[in-house]
Formats: sequence, C-alpha cells, structure tokens
Amino acid sequence: MSNPPEKQREQLDMFLEMIQGPAIQVVIGTTTTDFSPSVYWLPKAILNVHSAFFRQQIPIANDNHIIIPDTTPGIFGLFLKFIYQGSYPTRKDNDAYYAGDKIPPSARAWILGDKLGAKSFMNHAIVHVYQSLGKIFFITPELIEWCMENTTATSQLRQLLVDTLIVHWSKNTKVVAKSDVLNEYWNRIFDVYTDLRKEFIFGLKGELRLGNMHSYFTFEKPGAAPEPEVQISTEKISPPPKSGSAVKAEE
Repeated sequence: MSNPPEKQREQLDMFLEMIQGPAIQVVIGTTTTDFSPSVYWLPKAILNVHSAFFRQQIPIANDNHIIIPDTTPGIFGLFLKFIYQGSYPTRKDNDAYYAGDKIPPSARAWILGDKLGAKSFMNHAIVHVYQSLGKIFFITPELIEWCMENTTATSQLRQLLVDTLIVHWSKNTKVVAKSDVLNEYWNRIFDVYTDLRKEFIFGLKGELRLGNMHSYFTFEKPGAAPEPEVQISTEKISPPPKSGSAVKAEE
C-alpha cells in the first residue's frame, strides 16, 4: 500500500531538511589500503539521522574530517544509496556472485552498518541476505569462516548464517555447499571455532527451524531515537543457472 499524499509530503520535507545545512568530509580508506581513498562531502544532518557513529563523531571531528579506514568505497556506496534513496538494488549481490566474490556485498554492508550504528541499514542488508540464501549465494565454509572472524556471538547476521547452516546441513537443498573436497575445510572450521561446533551439534539435535526474516532484525534500545523504516525489497532475484554449479565452483 502506497503512502497517502500527506505522508509522502512529510517524508519529502524531512529529506529536503536532511540534505541542507553544513557538510562534513568523509574519507573511505587510507593510504595503506589496496585502493585509493574516496572522499565525500556529506550533509551532517542526513548522517546524524541514519548513524549513531556519525552522531557521536561529527561534533568532535578534527578539521571537519572523518576517516573510515576499514571498509571500501563500494560497500560505503551501498550505505549512501540507502540514506539517499531508501534502498540499494538486489543486483549488487547478484553481480558480485558472477564476479566471483565469495562474500556477498550485503553481508559486508551489514558489518559496515554495525560499525556505523546504522540499524535501519543493517536491517535492509539482512533482508537482502535472507532473500538471497540458496538463490544467489550459498553457505560455504569460506563464508562461515569470514562470518566468525567479523561478527560477535550475538550478531544477527551470524545467527542467520549459522541457523541456515544447521537447518539445511542434512537437507538436499544445495543451500549449504558440501562435497568431498570441502569436507576438510568444514572440519577445520568446526575444529577452530568450538562454539560454532557446539551450536551446530545442539541445533541438529534440537531440530532447529529458521526464523522469519524479521527475527534477524536489529532493533534500537528503549529510549533511543527511532531510525527510518526499512523497505522490504520486492525486486525479483535472478538466481545462478543451477545451484549445483555454484557448489561445484566452491570445490
């Protein structure tokens, strides 16, 4: 259902207010990264609305300048698309899959959102991840290893990926990449991450079920300022030709 005209006008007025006023320089990357740093001049108001990190850093920024060294311009670009347009396209994950990227951009976007304290952006990214599982990308040992290294035990992204691993491990759904070649990699993952192994075994015994999409959302703490609503993507996902071929590609 579309918003009534009054609501649309209110949203437009709010957006126009957010892109007015003073701007701050945001630098993505450093001279030590393997890409040239990207520099943006962004309205402080729109950053303050969408990010707890910017709300904290803008008032104390030296020379009106903030550096974010641990992300890439491409992933930060998804954040910019979200704060200016309300969403970013599903094809970003699809394009990354065909380009051979082992980690979906939406998973990296969730990590960025977590660092920025941008919960609406995190939830938008988790929508993409949830809708893409088994269609655009698959649960591989490499993805789980990356997840374990880049998320905390209470991370909603980790919970979604681990739940999916457990639920589909014994099913013939091709959502989890398994093969004789990958068995050694999986065994190493379970040996290194003992908490994952315990959760995996417990989940298999307990007949875990995958939660609905909203159960993996990250919510504001009571009393915190509300963030913009998350738009659920209705864009059609174009899966790879065959899920089996994706599993084979991981071998």
